[in-house]
Amino acid sequence: MPQYNVGEILKEDIIIISHRIIEREVKPFTNPLARILFEQFWDESFFLDGKIGHILVTDGKMVMPPEGHGYADCAIFKETIEEADAMSNPQYPIARVTFDICFRGPSCYCPFPGKNMITVQKF
Repeated sequence: MPQYNVGEILKEDIIIISHRIIEREVKPFTNPLARILFEQFWDESFFLDGKIGHILVTDGKMVMPPEGHGYADCAIFKETIEEADAMSNPQYPIARVTFDICFRGPSCYCPFPGKNMITVQKF
């Protein structure tokens, strides 16, 4: 089963964010916030049986350090961004991956304070 390093995924620039969460009125999850969150996972890896073409962030939140909780809920597709754009039929994700980070602080009520967690669910 292939191991994917988050830093290498970020270098490949295959993560896109849903316009729905970038443009939402309350707590938008913008590209700069996503970059801050994903950089917390730079040296971490996860295993997934299959090729990653692109990753679509479908939900996310980032509360800046030193307190708070951030997450990105993502769909993993086997098609590249270019292949997906050229297709007339919708693509279906092969897996979901969630990136969770909890910064220590009095307002942080996470079950895993001070730790990063990556959870992968294969379909």
